[in-house]
Amino acid sequence: MLWRSEPYWSQLAEFVKIGMRRPGEDGWGLHFVVQAGARVFAVLPDRYVDVTGKHYSILPLGRDKWEVQFLSLEEHELIRANAANLLEIMRRNPELKTKFSAFIDGIRDDPEFKAKFLAAMKG
Repeated sequence: MLWRSEPYWSQLAEFVKIGMRRPGEDGWGLHFVVQAGARVFAVLPDRYVDVTGKHYSILPLGRDKWEVQFLSLEEHELIRANAANLLEIMRRNPELKTKFSAFIDGIRDDPEFKAKFLAAMKG
């Protein structure tokens, strides 16, 4: 695929990094995807991830560090439904952003913690 070769990849990666750093109206940075035939790739500044037919979120893990997190449909809908509230809380409390990154690490690394978190979100 041509977009993954030089000089295109370096230019695309820099464009993606700039866009992901700059929050839009909803507080999130831009999200970049490339569709190549029937395949879809989430593009991060340092790599691309095949997300064809999958539910996913791109999580900020620190400056210039993001991760693609694959989700079930239920997880995807819960996160989308609560994202605006979370962003507003973090906007009002910058210290919470650091704590939230640690929290996301816990969700990613511990399936039991992830299950408890999703159960709590359901109320």
